Amino acid sequence: MDIEKRIVLACRELARTRGFYSLTMDKLANQAGLSKRTIYRYFRSKEEIIEATIDSFIQETEEKFIQLATKEDNVENVVSYMFDYILTQGQFIFNLQGLNDLRLHYPYLWQRIKKIREEKIQNLIRLMMEKSENKSAVQEIDSRILTAVIVASINKVMTPDFLLTNGLTLEETAKQFSKLLLALFSISLGNKDYKQNLVD
Repeated sequence: MDIEKRIVLACRELARTRGFYSLTMDKLANQAGLSKRTIYRYFRSKEEIIEATIDSFIQETEEKFIQLATKEDNVENVVSYMFDYILTQGQFIFNLQGLNDLRLHYPYLWQRIKKIREEKIQNLIRLMMEKSENKSAVQEIDSRILTAVIVASINKVMTPDFLLTNGLTLEETAKQFSKLLLALFSISLGNKDYKQNLVD
């Protein structure tokens, strides 16, 4: 394993249990089994390490999504796998402490994550519409409107404030949201009552 990857993995592990703000170069060096001098040869600051750590996860997630979207035709499998992957591999970001630290102390990274999250949701919705085996009522809705509604919902519920106020965990919320997405795309146009509601 190369040195840079060791540093990134050390950052992930520390952030998973302690968040980002409490990280120090001493702790990172100890976790990675390296000297601080060695770390500074690769990164100029703690912030640069955090950014590189988030970048590596984003790249890995993108690769997984492309691989899965290419090979898997079942929409439910794609959605379930991607949510599970993000929750397990992205624990260092998507825990209450990590999210709160990014929002309060690293706002530029917080905004970047939000932007990338929105792009990934757009890609996922597009994929779901393309691969849906049965024509669904939701496909009659303009994809731009549908995407905007779903992204706005995620930005509302996937925040420390919402989770704490409602006594929810991120894992519970993400699983509920994946069920919501699948439910949206499972409404058959053959349902006369539903079609009538659309007309009314």
